[in-house]
Amino acid sequence: MTVVYFVRHAESDHTVIDELTRPLTIKGKKDAKELVGHFDSISIDSIYSSPYLRAISTIKPIADKKNIKINIRDNLKERLSNSSWIHNQMDLETFVDRMWFDTKTSVDGGETIAELKKRNISELTSILNESNNRTIIIGTHGTALASIISNYECAFTGKDFMKFINVMPYIVKMMFKGQDLLKIDRK
Repeated sequence: MTVVYFVRHAESDHTVIDELTRPLTIKGKKDAKELVGHFDSISIDSIYSSPYLRAISTIKPIADKKNIKINIRDNLKERLSNSSWIHNQMDLETFVDRMWFDTKTSVDGGETIAELKKRNISELTSILNESNNRTIIIGTHGTALASIISNYECAFTGKDFMKFINVMPYIVKMMFKGQDLLKIDRK
């Protein structure tokens, strides 16, 4: 069995517009350090991450404590979007509802949920092939993680995403046999 801990990044500084270099806030850095305790008694074989600084910074304290190199995977990055959508178009809940209502249509001119899911599941498949019967951590993002969950929980909607949209960091544990999901634990 392969165990994957998806760790959604801690709170990031939204005054930094650039997705790649957006850092964690002071609270986010503190929360990232506190994650180390969560993983103290868990043996981790490998750690993967999105290339975005906020995802890397969230799991770096764990990687440092366990002396494990973080494997950066470009396809684990967050949904490519038009960064000004929230201020120019609609409130967040309306945006999320529209984005998840039709996952093949872009609400903001960015990547669709279907495209994001395809990219993330392709990368997850590759990681699962490399990590068979191991325990790993994947540093990720909210919408990216939601798209992965929706791949296995067909009834997953924007309302489900809204339940954890402001939870940072957020850990989801998935257990696989080969490529088949056996169990998902969303806290």
